[in-house]
Amino acid sequence: MTACLQSNCPAGQYSTSAAATSETDGCSACAQGTYSQGGALAACLSMTCTAGSYAALVANGAKTNTEGCTECSQGTWSAGGALTSCSNMTCAAGSYAAATVGGALMLLKTVPRVQLVHGQPEVLL
Repeated sequence: MTACLQSNCPAGQYSTSAAATSETDGCSACAQGTYSQGGALAACLSMTCTAGSYAALVANGAKTNTEGCTECSQGTWSAGGALTSCSNMTCAAGSYAAATVGGALMLLKTVPRVQLVHGQPEVLL
């Protein structure tokens, strides 16, 4: 009988097989929002993206806790961490939201919508 040896998955991957026949057999890419520095990990770890960014999908798995962290687009926000998308920011007509995105202050302004009612403009709030 031979001894079991540790898996040695590449960075961005983790070991998924209890019946591996080589050090990289059974290695799988980490899912979006997780990462691995490689080795014998049986699970990937949660990413730590900063507020205003999200964990984008990285081909072959993320190798660090911030690889693939992507800044949210204007008009969206994220609390960061391992979140895999940004959410839309919405404000009532005539108001705005101040938010930091990538460390910069961003002001979102809303403009009242106007529609014609019986030929007269009416402001929608």
